[in-house]
Order: sequence, then C-alpha cells, then structure tokens
Amino acid sequence: MLGNSRFSACARAISDKVRNEKMRVRRHESHRLWGLLAVLLAALGAVSWWLSTQKLEPERVEIKPPTTQQVEAMIRPKPVRIKTATLQPGRVVVLHTNRGTIQFVLYEKDCPKTTARIADLVRAGAYDGVEFSRAEDWVIQSNAANVEVEPMGIEVAKGLVFEKGIVGMARAGDVNSNTSVFFITTKPAHHLDMKFTAFGRVISGMDVARRIAVGDRIQTANLRSFSQADGRSIPQVRGLR
Repeated sequence: MLGNSRFSACARAISDKVRNEKMRVRRHESHRLWGLLAVLLAALGAVSWWLSTQKLEPERVEIKPPTTQQVEAMIRPKPVRIKTATLQPGRVVVLHTNRGTIQFVLYEKDCPKTTARIADLVRAGAYDGVEFSRAEDWVIQSNAANVEVEPMGIEVAKGLVFEKGIVGMARAGDVNSNTSVFFITTKPAHHLDMKFTAFGRVISGMDVARRIAVGDRIQTANLRSFSQADGRSIPQVRGLR
C-alpha cells in the first residue's frame, strides 16, 4: 500500500509539472503575439501620421483640342477600294427561248458569288419555263427562278459597265437584295454602272434579245465551256480574244 501511494504521488507531481510547462509555453506565445500586434499597430499609426502630413495634389494632364487636320481625318469617309475587272471569260449560259437562242459568257473571276449562283440555278433547271416580265427598247428582264434563294449583295469592278449586251442582276432599292432575276441591256445603260452587278455579256443572240416581249419564256437553260470561237466572235472585249 505504501508503494502504491508513493507511485501515485510521483505521477501527480509529473502531471502537474507537464501541465504547468504547457501553461507557461502558452503564456509565452500569447505575449509574443501581443507584442507583434503592438508593433504592427505602431507601424500603421506611423504610416497614417506620415500620410496626413503630405500634401497630395492630383496630377495635371494638359488636354489639347484636336487640330483641324485631325478633325477632318475623323469625319472623312474611308475610301472604298474597288478592284479592276479582268473580263476573263468563264462558262457560257445558253438560253433556249421561244424566240430563239441567247448565249452569254459569265465573268466568273470578277463576280464569283453572282456567277456561282447563276450557274447553280441553271444546272438545277430553275430557269426552265421562266417568263420575261419586262421588255423595253433598252432592256429585257426575266422573272425570278423557280427556286427561292437568299438575297445577296452586289459585285462591282472598274471596267464592268453596262454597254449593249451586258447581263446584270436586278434588285430592289437595297444593294443587298439580289436574288435570281437578271436582265440584258439591248442598248448602253451607263446610269446603272457601279450600282448593279454586271456579271456577263451576250456573245450571240442579240437579235433574239431585241425581239423578246413580255410573256415570252425561257424554255430551257444550260451551261457549256467557253471556246476559242466564242472569243473570236467578240474580239473588241478585253479578255475574250
């Protein structure tokens, strides 16, 4: 019994010593943290006092009015660069009408989007049976193709002018309203230059075009390749020699 009492007393003494040591360490850490906090607060106070003694003035930026040249440059419209037509011949559209045959060459390099649409519609048979809705002393014009298409913009180039025998795309007031309606000028129509797409030129059948009346129709339309004979038939046109 005496041995057990001594052991218990010794264990309690050790436990108390460990507990006291932990408390001492905690007090030391607490004092150290409070010391660091005091230093930080003192530093912040010093910075605040220093800032309060400074006379800070906003930076002055001198704003100069624009010059006359700068104003003119801002309001001047940017020039639109217009390409020069090559008049290089592409494929040939053959229109078999009730009055006879009209053939025109496509300017595929100068008007790639328009001529691609015309070629696709011809291959699809979309102009077969289409009537002419306009026939005046200077122009004939087709109805729309039998296939509905989305409107598209005009394509213009220097040199693509509406002389006699030019094939153009009809449109409404909006320059982005080209669909599938085309016209052929039987006389020069330069008031249309650079306002409408001139995408082709008649190489044979102008006499037929002049005889077309309202209600006449395209019986069939097809595509063929451009030949040397076609070029010799209109040597006055650059690119078709």
